[in-house]
Amino acid sequence: MIQFIIKVFKWIGKILVGLIILLLLSGLLFRIFSSEPVPPGKLVDVDGTKLHIIAEGDKNELPTLILEAGAGSSTDMLHWVAKGLKNNLRVIRYDREVKWFSESSENNPSPEFYAHQLHQLLEKNGEKPPYILVGHSMGGPYNQIFRDLYPNEVKGMVFLDSSHPEQWKRLAQKELFNENQILFIKAIAILGDLGIIGAYHTLFKSEPANDGLPKACHIRSQNLTAYSGEGFS
Repeated sequence: MIQFIIKVFKWIGKILVGLIILLLLSGLLFRIFSSEPVPPGKLVDVDGTKLHIIAEGDKNELPTLILEAGAGSSTDMLHWVAKGLKNNLRVIRYDREVKWFSESSENNPSPEFYAHQLHQLLEKNGEKPPYILVGHSMGGPYNQIFRDLYPNEVKGMVFLDSSHPEQWKRLAQKELFNENQILFIKAIAILGDLGIIGAYHTLFKSEPANDGLPKACHIRSQNLTAYSGEGFS
């Protein structure tokens, strides 16, 4: 009986090892034959870090609108806001470093760092103040820091369901994500880096989620998170 149980466990072990090898091989093939997703905007070098920016609308006598996405958002999340205003205003969207199509500077960024980086990005892209800052979620506090550092360049501010600078204290929050959520996100990111998520989407022809954005935005999101674990940053 004991010998039989040992044989069963050995077969289970061989099957699991085979599945792992198959997953790794499928991920490797995906990474070899897939192409890197193309950003919808352009990449601008800021102190050696390429940041993704989308500039729409003509420059005129009106202030330029700067859209600041939330902690887990991207340029695509503010698609409809930009499209609805670009006929009258100059509208700028960008991805903070390590988000979406922007690279990482390998620094430990602070809100002040993000503000200085955005200021350099705007200058490099040829944008001129005055600016109206529009911040969603964590983008609101980031905009306040930018306003404090460059008060003469900010004409106004708009908060879209903004976070509060003291929300952690007032709501007695200790973390944005709990430990289990962080571990899950890290595990998914590793699968993305290994190409396993991309292989899954390819083999099963999975359709991207639809939350009201244009299909191209959803496809871009799916392709980016499938190609690299950085899409989950």
